[in-house]
Amino acid sequence: MHARLLALESNHDVQMLADGPYPYPVKRRVGSDVGHLSNDQAAAELEALLCDELEQVVAMHISQNNNTYRLPAESLAAVVRRASHPAAVQAALQSVLVSVG
Repeated sequence: MHARLLALESNHDVQMLADGPYPYPVKRRVGSDVGHLSNDQAAAELEALLCDELEQVVAMHISQNNNTYRLPAESLAAVVRRASHPAAVQAALQSVLVSVG
């Protein structure tokens, strides 16, 4: 992969989804292999997709019920730090435009 910008879905925290307000069938769908990416899954994908050209990583589609904006940013930033990679990491807020450099 050769990209300067990577936007990754980081929809939910697994424990917050399990403890959250959604009915069980919705929790099962969101957490399934055809559902949404968790913070941990997004971090694993980022680890596989890191490349020298990457400058910016943005966590997207963050659940307002089953996540915080801090958790996905921290998960992705941890991957970048472990790899000693210079990419910047941010979390995109719901209903707010994101500016990336």
